[in-house]
Amino acid sequence: MTDSLSPLELKKARRRFNIYNMLNSYAFLALSGSVITLFALKMGAGATYIGLLNAFGYFTYFAMLEGRRLIRRHKIMSVFTAGWFFRNVAMVPVLVTPLLFRAGFTGAALAIVLVCAALFNYLRGMALIGNNPVLGLVASGKDRGAYMVQVQIINSAVAILGSVAIALVLGKDAPLERYQLFMVLGIIVGMVSVGFLRRIPEPESFRPPAGTSLLRTARAAFSRPPFRKFITVFLAMAFVAGVVRTFLIVYIKDVYRQSDSMIIAYTIAGGIGAMAMGFLTRLVVDRLGAKPLYIIFSAVCALSLIPMIASPFLYAAIPAILFLCFVQFLSNFGLSGEENAAQTYFFALTRPEEMLDLAVVYYLIYGAAGSLGSLLGGVAIESLGAAGFPSVMVYRILFGGLLVIIAAALVGQTGLVRLGAYSTRRSLGIIFSFRDLRAIALVNRLDHIHNPWEEKDLLEAIGESGSAVTVGDILSHLASPRFQVRTEAITALENLEDLPPEAVDALVAEMKDRTFTTAWGAARVLGKKGAVKAVPELRAAIRSPDYMLSGEAMVALARVGDKGSTPEIERVMGKTDNPRLTIMAVDALERLRSVGSIPAMFDLLKRENPPAFLRDEVVLAVADLVGIEESFYPLYLRFLEDETDGEAILRDYIAEVSEKEGDGAAKLLGEAVGALFSDPPDGTCVGKILYKSYGKRGGQAILFMAEACMEAALIRLPRLAFLLGVYGIRMVEKEEVNGER
Repeated sequence: MTDSLSPLELKKARRRFNIYNMLNSYAFLALSGSVITLFALKMGAGATYIGLLNAFGYFTYFAMLEGRRLIRRHKIMSVFTAGWFFRNVAMVPVLVTPLLFRAGFTGAALAIVLVCAALFNYLRGMALIGNNPVLGLVASGKDRGAYMVQVQIINSAVAILGSVAIALVLGKDAPLERYQLFMVLGIIVGMVSVGFLRRIPEPESFRPPAGTSLLRTARAAFSRPPFRKFITVFLAMAFVAGVVRTFLIVYIKDVYRQSDSMIIAYTIAGGIGAMAMGFLTRLVVDRLGAKPLYIIFSAVCALSLIPMIASPFLYAAIPAILFLCFVQFLSNFGLSGEENAAQTYFFALTRPEEMLDLAVVYYLIYGAAGSLGSLLGGVAIESLGAAGFPSVMVYRILFGGLLVIIAAALVGQTGLVRLGAYSTRRSLGIIFSFRDLRAIALVNRLDHIHNPWEEKDLLEAIGESGSAVTVGDILSHLASPRFQVRTEAITALENLEDLPPEAVDALVAEMKDRTFTTAWGAARVLGKKGAVKAVPELRAAIRSPDYMLSGEAMVALARVGDKGSTPEIERVMGKTDNPRLTIMAVDALERLRSVGSIPAMFDLLKRENPPAFLRDEVVLAVADLVGIEESFYPLYLRFLEDETDGEAILRDYIAEVSEKEGDGAAKLLGEAVGALFSDPPDGTCVGKILYKSYGKRGGQAILFMAEACMEAALIRLPRLAFLLGVYGIRMVEKEEVNGER
């Protein structure tokens, strides 16, 4: 369990387990699978014999019952290591079978191979009782899925390298003695691997509680619908794996007449497929969850059968080689992926105290289904052949039947409990998105960073990706003691398209707990993402002594369209002397389209010596609220270059409007503009124009602007006088365009 080992102990245990896996993977490769199958075929074994030989690989799991009995009296690691050591010893008699075969005792030779393989797999199965507890111990922590896949990658890498070596040494038509060489080396390496396995701590916390029984635990688990559903689809996929893994080699040899060395080479392509699956799964499994990956990889298994069902006639060597490499790659990619996803799902579904007992159930079902597939596959091949079907048709029928089974399993997989995983559709989108995969890779790096500055840089890169799949990891860094790290985490959330509920909750907490630091950033993101749920907390934040938070809270409320906060925003705007807070209040009211707040904005202009930049913000906000910002803004920029030139700019504007529209009121407008910039300024003429316009069409905005023209304290402000002049011209222009004059 997660508290069994300290971080240092866990690191050491993983290193030892990795070395053990590398050595053991080669030993297993040299003593089973393709090597022992080709070895038996070399001595004349038939399809039924090969099916039985490979079925032992699944019968092995029944021996776990004996392992379960042994751990009642012995330590888990003692049973594990003893079984692993003696399984290698069990293969020693196979080394003499070439002598028997050459002496004409073929039956005896094949019988010894069969018995030794059976004993090898029985001892392996007995020892496997310790595999899940040890794996559960060394795979503890939040990267459980990733580490379990890493073990798979190690196994696949060793399988590829070992297969390359075997293929090179075997050559085109290897004698039996060359197979012996690999078996001798496999036995020795397997024994050495046990030394590293023994140094891993006892997984005591995974031992079943006293008084429990396998039957009782299994019965309780099967009473739960989620477990029953999982086991049903798991059984179907294990049956498919049993057939494909056993007879893919035979298919290649029968249909395409490939040599032994080429068949070993094809296993390399299969190993590359398993490794590719491993790297992909390791990257995403702890983010996406096991269920969608289980469905996706099972679908890949189905796709991998289609080329075998088609079995195109390829006479040229290169196309045939490429085709068979593709078949092996895709088949192993799918099979290894679905089995790995199934195991990860099993770990997530199973209660810790049930782990060891249910692991026995898991492997028993896997072994029973796999061995049944191996045996029935062999019987089906020989029966169809005896019935007169050509070789290629035999395999088309066999793999076509498997395709139907996978289709049924896929339907069942959709009904599995999600266990916090993404949907299959979303998972596919992530897998095929370079942006999401890059973001996940960055997050995986983030888990191993201990320097806050590197942490900050990685969060920045994650934020730039805008990938929603990293939300949980970003949120965890909001608790960082470093201000810069929290800031980057908030920025990363800001770059997301949408905020999930847990992100909203985290930002609300940040807003409450981190005043005067990152609270304002949290409020900003809540507003930009339209988090209506946060409105009560944002309203409360308006009164915060943290003026940055108060300002961002007002703008956030405006962004979510909370018109009910308008009076409070006006209160803050009228009370504060802080220019930034004032500007943010003005911005919020502008976003809320609060035309009724224009008089309050005018009051800001009447303050004694407000900063010029504050006056600019107010004037532009009012221009936007009254609907003339687009035409006003370029004129205002010219005005700010030289405020004494305001009258000339407005007269040019009048001339431009008159030229376009044939305005007959140019003289009236000219007089009104002249009065605005006289000494003292007089807004009466513009006011009359606006009151007349108000009388025709009404509207709060026109009335507020007309009243401002009559207020001496406002009309003497050049910026506002310029705004009123442009507004008056625009109102007359609208009357001309609409024929209302």
